[in-house]
Amino acid sequence: MGPPRVQFIVLSSNSPEEAARSASKQRKLVHSHAARTAHAKARRLRTIHYQAQKASIKQSGSVGDCIEQGPLKELPKAQLVSLLSADRSDPFMSFATPLKRIEEMLFDHCFVSA
Repeated sequence: MGPPRVQFIVLSSNSPEEAARSASKQRKLVHSHAARTAHAKARRLRTIHYQAQKASIKQSGSVGDCIEQGPLKELPKAQLVSLLSADRSDPFMSFATPLKRIEEMLFDHCFVSA
């Protein structure tokens, strides 16, 4: 990280009225700059902490402990309810361009028969 730095903000104005008006703008700019840098520093620290924590978990092998909770259960395989008919049409018109009847038949033949 390094030692703390002092940042100077240079203000310049031609008239006292402009200086008074720009003082509130400059104050907002200074506050937003300070908030941005503080947020960035906190985010960097969180990232460093997270990466160190993740590296220590990898080294200790506690990831495997979390996964091993018991035997795996096999899910039942899905069964086909019915076969697709050759004369069906695309209900959602999901193709980029509408297909002709012969193209739909060829499409079904290629993917259903294969």
